[in-house]
Amino acid sequence: MAALDTQPRTWFLAVYVPSRDRGQTKTVRKQTFIASLLEALEALPAEQHDHLVIGGDYNVIAADHDPLHPGFLPFEFAMLATLEARGFLDAHSHCSPGVHAYSWIGRTGDGYRYDYFHVGPTLAGLVRSCTYLHETRQEKLTDHAAVQLVMDVKAALLPCTDPTGSGELPLF
Repeated sequence: MAALDTQPRTWFLAVYVPSRDRGQTKTVRKQTFIASLLEALEALPAEQHDHLVIGGDYNVIAADHDPLHPGFLPFEFAMLATLEARGFLDAHSHCSPGVHAYSWIGRTGDGYRYDYFHVGPTLAGLVRSCTYLHETRQEKLTDHAAVQLVMDVKAALLPCTDPTGSGELPLF
C-alpha cells in the first residue's frame, strides 16, 4: 500500500488475486489469499480505510454478473460483497449503473469483469469516471483491458527534470 501526497490524503493498493482451476490446491490458495486480503483491510486504521483506492485483477465476478458464469464459488462472490459491506464503492458500477462491462474475454468469446477499482467511503464523491480501455487487449499487450479511474483529488506533483541532459524527459 502506498500513500500519495494528495488532498485529500489518498492511499492506493494494487491487488492481484490468484486465478484458479477446479483443483483443490489452487482453490485453497485463492480462498486463503482473499481471506487474508479482507482481514488486512479490516485491520486498517479508519483514516487509511476510508481514503483507500483498491485496484487490480481480482479474478472474481459479482453475484449479479451478466451473464452469470457457472463455476464461481461462494467465497469468490463474497469478496465483492464484503468490500461493498465495508463501505468500498465499485467505481465502475457507480459511474455506469446497469452497464455490464467486461475486462477479460475468454477464447469462447464470453466476457468477464475481473478488473476493478474500489474506493473508500470518504473518496466516493470524488470519483468522476471509471472506464475500461480495451486497447491493451486488442494490441495484445495483455489479455485484460486496462481500467482508468479519474478522481477529483489534488496532487502535489514534483517537477520532472532531464537527468541525462539529452533534452528529452524520461518515460518512467
